[in-house]
Amino acid sequence: MKVLHVIPAVAACYGGPSRAVLDTCRTLRKEGIEAEIATTNADGNVNLPIPEDAPTLVDGVPVHFFERQRPWDYKFSWGLTRWLKRNVAGYDLLHLHAVFSYSTAVAAFYARKHAIPYIMLPHGMLTPWPVRQNWLLKQVYLKMIERRNLEGAAAVQFTAEEELRTSVVRGRFNFVLPCIVDLETNGNRLRPKPDPTRLRILFLSRIDPKKGIDLLIAALSSLAEEGLDFELILAGAGEQKYEERVKAMIHEAGLSARTKVTGFVDRLTKAELFETSDIFVLPSHQENFGTAIVEAMTFGLPVIISNRVDIQAEIAKAGAGLIVSPAIEELCAAIRTLSNDPLLRCEMGQRAMDLAQRRFCGAANAGETLRVYRDIIQDSRESSAWKSLPKPLAV
Repeated sequence: MKVLHVIPAVAACYGGPSRAVLDTCRTLRKEGIEAEIATTNADGNVNLPIPEDAPTLVDGVPVHFFERQRPWDYKFSWGLTRWLKRNVAGYDLLHLHAVFSYSTAVAAFYARKHAIPYIMLPHGMLTPWPVRQNWLLKQVYLKMIERRNLEGAAAVQFTAEEELRTSVVRGRFNFVLPCIVDLETNGNRLRPKPDPTRLRILFLSRIDPKKGIDLLIAALSSLAEEGLDFELILAGAGEQKYEERVKAMIHEAGLSARTKVTGFVDRLTKAELFETSDIFVLPSHQENFGTAIVEAMTFGLPVIISNRVDIQAEIAKAGAGLIVSPAIEELCAAIRTLSNDPLLRCEMGQRAMDLAQRRFCGAANAGETLRVYRDIIQDSRESSAWKSLPKPLAV
């Protein structure tokens, strides 16, 4: 089976989706699937040099890179367009990552033209919070472009039951499977903390208003006034203006001496942060999956997340963390609870590690992904991931 994954970009600065597509393809290749990626060379505010080898191997996955042209936010690419036009017919199936994106629109167009089935994976962008951002523009785009893409898809993939339930738009056929996260390079926490007497709180994600960073800063400011001794590690990158705003919020809250802002971190540095922290906090206003949450659990970190994270029910059921609404008071209470109870942190951390390995590792989801692929190609419905919902596609 030959499957092409299409995504706007795979640079690490784009967070979870970039990690997910590489981990998915690498895992599927171990299962004998010829999984490849077509994407642009976008890397934030710059374009990376196009490799001379086509495709080039990234983490063992063949990746076809093409130059991004303006408008940069839309990641338009003539090279990607021409390549898809020539090559889509050579694949059995396309797996399209992202909505409101040029790469998805052009790949879906040529897939329909050549009668190649395709899956759309919106990565949470069809749920209410992101749809409300730039609402008018997205409504126009949904009506003029994305509706046809969704109607023409062989299936739409949601990464959690809650994401499917709350999605404002669905496909004709839908299935639920978590993103494949390759956990083999992760491990237990081995390194000692820099200061074992001080609570080390880790926030690691894209620096974006969606992530609830303002709530975390306000909550920690209140806890600092109560006398809680802690260190906040704020890791990740985002738009420069918002990064500067976050630094200003930290200063205004009186947390500068307690906070380390790392910027973007590579995989090795990220592993060290997981290994040397006590708790992981992500109070997002919306999160369909949260790759960093799963990574944190793999390292045995108890997590505090908001009830707007779509995998929160599984985490709550496993007792792997504390679930709060995105509100300062509840966030304070959760951090205070874990701060005061080292034994609870340890027990939750172990349950978190068990959940990550059982539910979210590559081996747990690769087999079901292959069944879905075969169902689509053979026009059957053998996988248990398929979901029947009475609500039709509506924009």
